[in-house]
Amino acid sequence: MDQSAYQDQCGDDSIVALTGFAARVRSGAYGRRRQVGVQTVTDALGAIATTFKLAGKAPPTHIEAGRYILPLQRQIEAYRREDPPPTPQLALPVKVAEEMMSSGCLPKETPIEAATGELGLTAFYYLLRVGEYTKPNSNLY
Repeated sequence: MDQSAYQDQCGDDSIVALTGFAARVRSGAYGRRRQVGVQTVTDALGAIATTFKLAGKAPPTHIEAGRYILPLQRQIEAYRREDPPPTPQLALPVKVAEEMMSSGCLPKETPIEAATGELGLTAFYYLLRVGEYTKPNSNLY
């Protein structure tokens, strides 16, 4: 469905409501009153689209799958340009996990030190996403 057909069907009120909603999400009005990034705005608009899809109706946010209506496209692109570039996180070397493992498995360790090492290793692998926070040894590849 093209933009003009969409406007004929839904009218301008829905477009104003959607762009206004996106602007309020961006400003943090529905959260902690701090401006949020473009990803949060697109997630909120995606939730609206999903709600409509689950109800068996066409989402008012999209012309077709993966393509927002023109006013939202422009608004989201403006937010992308305004957002600062992402800051990469420093990766933890795998040596940190190996040290926790070895310190928790030493025979001279007290039960508290062993438990601390084992719990630290468990947290490292289950609470942190290993692929995102560890840098593999480049010699292996």
